[in-house]
Amino acid sequence: ILSSQLLSNSDFITGAFAAEYGNALSGVFDLKLRKGNNERREYSLQAGVLGLNAAAEGPISSFYKGSYLINYRYSTLSLLGKLGVTGDAGTTNFQDLSYNIYLPAGKLGEFSLFGFGGLSDDKFNAKMDSTTWEEAGDRNISKFVSNTGMTGLTHRILLGNRTNLRSAVGISYNKMSYSEKFVEDDYAITEQHRAKYDTRKWTFSSVLNHRLNARHTLRSGVIVNLIRFGFDRMARENPNAPLLQEIDTKGSTQLVQGFAQWQYRASNDLSFNTGLHYIRLLYNNTSSAEPRASVKWDMSKKSSLAFGYGLHSQVQPMGIYFAQVKNAPGSLVKPNKDLELTRAHHFVLSHHYRLGTNLRLKTELYYQHLFNVPVSIYDTSSFSVLNVENDYVTDALVNKGKGRNYGVEVSIEKNLSNNFYYSLSQSFYQSRYTAADGKERDTRFNGKYILSLLAGKEFLSANRLRTFGVNIKTIYAGGYRTTPIDIERTLAEGYTIFHEEQAFSLQNPAYFRTDLRVSMKWNRRRVTSTLSLDIQNITNRKNYYNQWFDEHKGAVVTNYQMGLIPVLNYKIEF
Repeated sequence: ILSSQLLSNSDFITGAFAAEYGNALSGVFDLKLRKGNNERREYSLQAGVLGLNAAAEGPISSFYKGSYLINYRYSTLSLLGKLGVTGDAGTTNFQDLSYNIYLPAGKLGEFSLFGFGGLSDDKFNAKMDSTTWEEAGDRNISKFVSNTGMTGLTHRILLGNRTNLRSAVGISYNKMSYSEKFVEDDYAITEQHRAKYDTRKWTFSSVLNHRLNARHTLRSGVIVNLIRFGFDRMARENPNAPLLQEIDTKGSTQLVQGFAQWQYRASNDLSFNTGLHYIRLLYNNTSSAEPRASVKWDMSKKSSLAFGYGLHSQVQPMGIYFAQVKNAPGSLVKPNKDLELTRAHHFVLSHHYRLGTNLRLKTELYYQHLFNVPVSIYDTSSFSVLNVENDYVTDALVNKGKGRNYGVEVSIEKNLSNNFYYSLSQSFYQSRYTAADGKERDTRFNGKYILSLLAGKEFLSANRLRTFGVNIKTIYAGGYRTTPIDIERTLAEGYTIFHEEQAFSLQNPAYFRTDLRVSMKWNRRRVTSTLSLDIQNITNRKNYYNQWFDEHKGAVVTNYQMGLIPVLNYKIEF
């Protein structure tokens, strides 16, 4: 939702991250917004087949060092549908607005007012003509809406030469809804699914940094979230079952986090980081105290070795806590109210080696052991929340599951120099889980390998007023895993039934995609123009998506992802 126009250098951290980060099991994307130009005004406009993009930045006034930065985007896939690129499966639209206003205040410190908001929807309207129905999906009327937004104020102030305090307060909103209806043979419309999830969150955070001396640095802080929610879902267990209310609740809760960490530089070549993170969900008073530690040794001017350990935890998706079922007397109860946090031990060993001025090699070994994972209450079930892709789980669960992820990643990166850059990485991994039945299986996401290449080259004209650019991105990855369909029961019942005891025993075909971008940039006085063509999935490979039983065809069908997509853009900056 945040345009690259607003982003500054941001950190993507995986495994054994520092004590300041919490409520995350796998990784953290620490996004930082840049300040607008406080000396002169700049504008950019972009138009293409996917929509429009406009940005503006500049000083708030000529006698003040404050600045503003704002970006708006509108996009629709309907144009590609009319061109026959995406088919006529419906329309997808989104728009977003983001801003960052920098307000220096002298001795009072620095303030920044930031915000972003986005609206998106995906609609499909069935044709009321049975002669056009080729599969069951042609008879669905559906609408998916996902809207989100946040605005907040940050403040940073120096408290002497060695101490600074950074605080922030903000409010965010998220709404997701989905409705699905089915057109019967007589054109009557039957409701199949209806869901609406609203979450409002007030957030306060404050972080204090203090440098004791050149060797010792302390960092501590608190994060408080006040959460209000409303979850409503009606669904069918299968297409032949009645429409039932699965979630219907409103309420509020609080999530409190605190941390403290210490950095110690034993020498110019050796440094230590230790810390403790604490998290507590007040809804059911579940909590976790999590030690973190790492050490880095610069073995030479070219190479370094680091090891990190961390205990991490994460609250369950809110909807899981409020799933409701009927007990024996017929009363509604919430069996998942007391679920504990999912937790994980992380171990990471990494080595960095500088091959040249702008070239580096990185190798990383990692192991993650997950525990307290919610699984089914039935000891014959293969279900685990580690395999959930979307939507809320409404089954009764207990924290008896486990999981483990381990592997090695090797990457070589060349920073931009001589108008050329590239990054080549390869990862080999295993992702396994243990459900209530005690069997260890591959998770849905155990593709076992990922290879990726990102590269780009710019060619400048003799007068340096024109630049031709070529960029390429290629990904080759092992396919996700899937569960075999029970053909006999599926044909008998008329809807998809899986062999749950054989969960994720099959692997989908490998995923392969190559994106190519070519561009021409013209530099004129005070104006820069760029014409670009992005060819997404240039080989037109239609990667495997999933399999399901189509009751209209009376057979199992395979869905594939989209093929080649050309995106033409023109951008002007002034």
